[in-house]
Amino acid sequence: MGMTAFGRLHDISTAGAAIDLDRPVAGVVGMMIRIEATALTFLEGKVRWQRNSRIGIEFDPNTNAVAKMNAYFKFYHRDPMVETK
Repeated sequence: MGMTAFGRLHDISTAGAAIDLDRPVAGVVGMMIRIEATALTFLEGKVRWQRNSRIGIEFDPNTNAVAKMNAYFKFYHRDPMVETK
């Protein structure tokens, strides 16, 4: 629908993501959206739910989104574990 919003990836996996947006948007369940993120480049997915300014996105498993997410978890994402000496 041509809208743009900034947000923070709150919860992300190979199946989808929850995004905290800077403002509520008029998302419609089933609508395709495009996510631009520095470490992930572009991802596309469908809106599955929306509550206030948080939105749930499901990635299409037939696109390269799963490959991008696997690469993200392999090269960028670090578990917040405490290292022991």
